[in-house]
Amino acid sequence: MCMTEKDIVLVGKDLPRLILLCGPCRTGTTALSNVFVRAGIEAHMQPIKSMRRAKSDGGEMVQWTIANNPSGVIFSKETFGERDPAEFFDPVSDLLGVGYPAGKIEVILILRDPRQTLTSWKRMWNDVEVENLKKAFLLTEDIRQLCVSSGIHYSVMVHEAIRDNQPEMVAARLFQRLRLVDSAGRFIDWRETPRFGDQDPGNQHLKFYDAPPEKFIDGVRNRGGYKYEDLPVPEQNVTECEAHPELFATYELFRGLCEYHLDLTINPLT
Repeated sequence: MCMTEKDIVLVGKDLPRLILLCGPCRTGTTALSNVFVRAGIEAHMQPIKSMRRAKSDGGEMVQWTIANNPSGVIFSKETFGERDPAEFFDPVSDLLGVGYPAGKIEVILILRDPRQTLTSWKRMWNDVEVENLKKAFLLTEDIRQLCVSSGIHYSVMVHEAIRDNQPEMVAARLFQRLRLVDSAGRFIDWRETPRFGDQDPGNQHLKFYDAPPEKFIDGVRNRGGYKYEDLPVPEQNVTECEAHPELFATYELFRGLCEYHLDLTINPLT
């Protein structure tokens, strides 16, 4: 299933710089997205994934129209998994396929400790398959390789970066790498309105392309800030992940790249 120019509509020749955050679902993508939302950057939540799911199940599809704005920058988040084949896709290839210039795409790739990720998946859904988690992790690495071969600038995050470092510093260094404002620290405090996902006028620059269940965004909406929260991992989840060493190898690759890209120290998994 490929996106077409009828699905992703590019308006004008002067397209904005597109910062694309992607990784397996439940890896901290929504929390990190809210840092960009609080910074006032035009933000799009899962437009391609929403279109792919709508095409797959015959639901109503919302077209993604991309046009420039006064800041010249937009942000978009895409996640992979948990089950439907339509949820495993390459958003970078989709954008390139409709003519988005590679030089105007900047990708943030994110992973999280696979044991924490699997535990979060199981909290959200029933009958989770660890094979799908592996598929999502390896897809994220495939997209990184595409960025390398296509000359697309990319940055790597692991969610544990904000466990082992001050979230303010992590956000600031990511913003600096992306050539955005370097005062990102003030965007990690979410105790005041607007809150993520609500209809507050302060969120007019935030657009959803489907109606996600409230439980998907409540955690970020009510968290109070960009911070790490550890999940208690059942032994069964540890065993399931350890049966797939590719999960840990991919995570360790990303952990090292995150340390390099953001000049941080992140503890290896134990």
